Amino acid sequence: MEEMRKIGSLWRTGLIKFIKTIPKETVMVEIGCYAGEASELFAQKVKKLYCVDIWMSNKHLGSFKGVENAFDRVVEKYPNKITKLKGTSLEYAKWFKDSYFDLVYIDADHRYEAVCADIRAWLPKVKKGGTITGHDFYWGVSKAVIEVLGKPDRIFSDTTWVKKL
Repeated sequence: MEEMRKIGSLWRTGLIKFIKTIPKETVMVEIGCYAGEASELFAQKVKKLYCVDIWMSNKHLGSFKGVENAFDRVVEKYPNKITKLKGTSLEYAKWFKDSYFDLVYIDADHRYEAVCADIRAWLPKVKKGGTITGHDFYWGVSKAVIEVLGKPDRIFSDTTWVKKL
């Protein structure tokens, strides 16, 4: 139990340090939102947040009903800031014009191929001078990031990676 608290504290501290670097007028999309813990922190800082997730149950992860309900409670707190988009990352990437976002945060399917696909789909959606970033810079994520974008500009203690464009 103590170890889980340490991990949670490290995650929150690293993410908060990253969020402090985000300008207040930022329009961003978060790919992979789960129960909305990070979404709520982002919403407290940015101008507009689009949240994309499938919130679907599967045989490996079980039911996502409680997770999606928790996320919906976060959305209720920030109705003018958060737009929930239930579906796949690749599906919603097509909805937005190129150079629309100041920041794209990728934290969905962590398999190498999926991360490559997410980066390639969302990269054109980032404004020049904007940021593409994500979470869990290890295993398939780090390989995909380095292959598609090159070495990150910064990696925070929670494993958030950052690449300025």
